[in-house]
Amino acid sequence: NMARMGTATQSSTYENGIPGRANDGSKNTNYYGLSCSHTMADKRPWWRLDLKVSRAINIVVLTNRLDCCSERLKWVQVRIGDSLKNQGRICVTFSDVYSPGATVGFCCYGMKGRYVTVFIPNRREFLTLCEVEVLANLNLNLVSWSGFYLSGFKSWKSELQIRELPDRFYIRCFYYSTLLLHFIFKESPLPNMSGMGTATQSSVYKIGIAKHAIDGNKNGNHRKLSCSHTRADKSPWWRLDLQTTRTIMTVVITNRADCCSNRLRNVEVRVGNSLQNEGRDNYKCVPEKSATLPGATVRFCCYGASGRYVTVFIPNRREFLTLCEVEVFGILPSNLPLPNQSRSDDKVLPNLQTSYSTLWAALKNSSLQNIARMGTATQSSAYKNGIAKHAIDGNKNGNHRKLSCSHTRADRSPWWRLDLQTTRTIMTVVITNRADCCSNRLRNVEVRVGNSLQNEGRDNYKCASRATVRFCCYGASGRYVTVFIPNRREFLTLCEVEVFGILPWSSSLTSRPPIKYKKDHLNIARMGTATQSSEYKTGLAKHAIDGNKNTNHRQLSCSHTKADKSPWWRLDLQTTRTIMTVVLTNRVDCCSNRLRNVEVRVGNSLKNKFPVCGCASRATVGFCCYGASGRYVTVFIPNRREFLTLCEVEVFGILPC
Repeated sequence: NMARMGTATQSSTYENGIPGRANDGSKNTNYYGLSCSHTMADKRPWWRLDLKVSRAINIVVLTNRLDCCSERLKWVQVRIGDSLKNQGRICVTFSDVYSPGATVGFCCYGMKGRYVTVFIPNRREFLTLCEVEVLANLNLNLVSWSGFYLSGFKSWKSELQIRELPDRFYIRCFYYSTLLLHFIFKESPLPNMSGMGTATQSSVYKIGIAKHAIDGNKNGNHRKLSCSHTRADKSPWWRLDLQTTRTIMTVVITNRADCCSNRLRNVEVRVGNSLQNEGRDNYKCVPEKSATLPGATVRFCCYGASGRYVTVFIPNRREFLTLCEVEVFGILPSNLPLPNQSRSDDKVLPNLQTSYSTLWAALKNSSLQNIARMGTATQSSAYKNGIAKHAIDGNKNGNHRKLSCSHTRADRSPWWRLDLQTTRTIMTVVITNRADCCSNRLRNVEVRVGNSLQNEGRDNYKCASRATVRFCCYGASGRYVTVFIPNRREFLTLCEVEVFGILPWSSSLTSRPPIKYKKDHLNIARMGTATQSSEYKTGLAKHAIDGNKNTNHRQLSCSHTKADKSPWWRLDLQTTRTIMTVVLTNRVDCCSNRLRNVEVRVGNSLKNKFPVCGCASRATVGFCCYGASGRYVTVFIPNRREFLTLCEVEVFGILPC
């Protein structure tokens, strides 16, 4: 954190809110605790940090005040540069109103500058900052800083030890500070913090008390005393009080399975520090899919939102609200000390590139590996020549008659299982279906990962499918990988099963260790230029990457084509990037059904030949591209005459080192 090495100034000072309070290391969010800077009601107020020399700035973190007036930071900008002219170049503009006491990180992607300026453009306003942190490289060529996080080895021929980091922002700091070191540690699984809080709800229906939703019991039968249940309230709500502000990454809710699952349609999850309107106005988390299926478990992505309260509610109608489980995954604070910035890092830390050249070379080439073939396969039964090991033989031929697929008999809940001989960290499981016939037999197939053989492994961790053949396991640990079809009599045919995971450090430092090389997933859409098949009135193509998610087309925030045949919108990223996810935001003022069956493609050609990244048969907002490489991201609607309207396109990918 370079902020404390610089000096702060601001456009004016209100009472005791001197500029140095914003970089004093105190995150007390009460202005009256003398920990926040505060300007007068200036026209375009600003706060500026002088780092004395030019730095490569990766992240700027702002902490808002909690005691009042948090909305004053609306449209705040962060600028970085070596000149005081026009306050420098824009790193980012934050349009949404901050939650009270929120801590928000702005990714500046290594922008160089001596001055970091925070200011509010185009209006008269107070500017209050309770803390500003600037994460930057001490030296643009410094690679030895990585040694701070490599705390040592159990032995030179054993496991590499990675030291835990003080907080989430140092994860990014670690990567950007190593520059050439193609290695990043695996984050520990996020803890479920719901059990640390207390639950309340708008009302109680019979035995459906609020705490049933955080009791650890996911039984979807309300009558088993495992679900919360309100009366038929107007906009019913359920709320978790975590007792203190936490960083929330994901909220997972489990619907009831015995009846009435459609009651959860349009359910919302909010995170924040405000109880105004029962917490319904806090930060809105994004659902992965609809929550209305019986017994459905649905993830809501909160992207590191800060808040004490997690509120689940149904807006704008009278309804029962039933939740059979609510899990809140986030980041707990660490008691580890921060880096000692008064010492010279290169004097106390080893340079991996020079001191440990063999280790350096091995780490640079690390990657995920298919570890399926390291295990042994079994299944519930064998049909003719469809023995279990055919599914891990490396042959993806989709014709069962070519002896490349496993095949069970018509068993009740048939299963296939891989024994990896020891517990592994599983990132992804990929299944290849047969192509010669009967592919629909794999409908509703599930993948589980865990260490238990009880119920043939069917009760282990459930990997998410997203209705594709790729199952995301989010780093679940387990020895057994089980593939099975629940609740019906069926054939189970698998033409290939690949398990991509992380192996422990190799016993030989000269071998290629399969450790995941994973940089931050960044929204790189705004680094490119946008075009589209035509332009309808004011719906410019660039509106879809302007950072404004306003879903009203008339507010000049959406791209819009004419009624073209197979209309398209395309983003040119200027160079080939690795794309992990594409997220589309639809308009809500009208005509949202126009995006039905929209497709997303990624590739290096302008011809319509590169592979489909994803397609939406319903209101899908996320398209998983699984690391597809390409320069162009194209969004288009095939085979009909239609308008194409996009209120935001975000492309999350990996930037080169």
